[in-house]
Amino acid sequence: MQEGKFNVLLDAFWGSSGKGKTSAWLADRHSVTHVSSSNFPNAGHSVVFEDGWKFVAKAIPTAAALKRAKGTGMRCFVSPGSGFSPDQLLKEWLECGRPSLYVHDRASLVTEEHARREREGADSTKHIASTMQGSGAALSDKVLRKPDVQLVGSNRSWLDVVRQRLVTSGNAEAARELMDKIQIVPAHEFRSLTHGTIEAGSTWLHEGSQGYALSIDHGSHYPECTSRNCTIQAAMDHMAVPPSLVGDVYLNLRTHPIRVGNVVEDGVTTGRSGGFYPDCREMTWEEVAAESGMPGSEAAVLAERERTTVTKRIRRVCSFSFEGLKDAVRVNGATKLVLNFVQYVDWKDSGLKGGPEAFRRLSGKSREFIDRIEEAANLQVALVGTGAAHDEMIWR
Repeated sequence: MQEGKFNVLLDAFWGSSGKGKTSAWLADRHSVTHVSSSNFPNAGHSVVFEDGWKFVAKAIPTAAALKRAKGTGMRCFVSPGSGFSPDQLLKEWLECGRPSLYVHDRASLVTEEHARREREGADSTKHIASTMQGSGAALSDKVLRKPDVQLVGSNRSWLDVVRQRLVTSGNAEAARELMDKIQIVPAHEFRSLTHGTIEAGSTWLHEGSQGYALSIDHGSHYPECTSRNCTIQAAMDHMAVPPSLVGDVYLNLRTHPIRVGNVVEDGVTTGRSGGFYPDCREMTWEEVAAESGMPGSEAAVLAERERTTVTKRIRRVCSFSFEGLKDAVRVNGATKLVLNFVQYVDWKDSGLKGGPEAFRRLSGKSREFIDRIEEAANLQVALVGTGAAHDEMIWR
């Protein structure tokens, strides 16, 4: 990771590649205390620490969890490309040990009415198996500049509401701290704070949401995509960062890319999440388990573990796309690769952790798979994830 630069973590495919785990690991490993994200409720990033605590981020950067897990003084930035419900933001802030949050005043407030519009009626996105969490509806309100648009800065009463909720629940200490720790920052101040921090030499990590292949303009399929672009260019735009400040671009991969599950109601498929790249083969989770040599006890619960944190639908899965990888590397100017779920290639490598010596202990099957990725991308796989836990990572 480049010191004193704006480093970015992106997903190469359709999401759910373990970006939350990678983000927290990178921030922990490189002592990064300035982190940002552009999350909406249609994505959930997870990290599981050694003591078993699992944190799911839908509103704030996943690395905020290091405040509670490691005692790190995190400064977390929520970009104008973000959207959240106040209750979710409050929940995550409390769970993470109340880190410092700087929220851009043009981030969106996502309401139950936004979600309802996506579930039913003329604005429904069910036909493309959307998460239907209200993200697209909230974005469209912002783009249309509706008189009643719900933005962080235009409706500041939300902060008073969540503060009063803390008081009512008997958490007066957190209520007092909230006024100091959660700041609504105007656009020009947000830019000055970001640029000034990086230019002063602080290392920054921005956690992208969803996946490049889901991008509305540049992704693999339309309309089975998300409501925005998920690229390095989008990350720079959200944080108003010029090219001169950009450091490493980490491209997060999973050995078997996924798409969100189709919508099935009463045995009838009413929403399809879209296709895969032409060089992919759609698989079953039973096939993935068999090919990896996964023990029967693990194979029996694999599909259930691949139920998404947002929709609660079981993910669809496919073989790796080398053509998709090449496209994602080229468009996003990737400098480093992260490969998660290597245990799905060979279960013998499950839980392996450590540095170069651990990498040399990877099975021949996993090493061959990594070699093919590096040859296609012309980049090194710098990190290898071997399980869900925070420390189940190999670095080179």
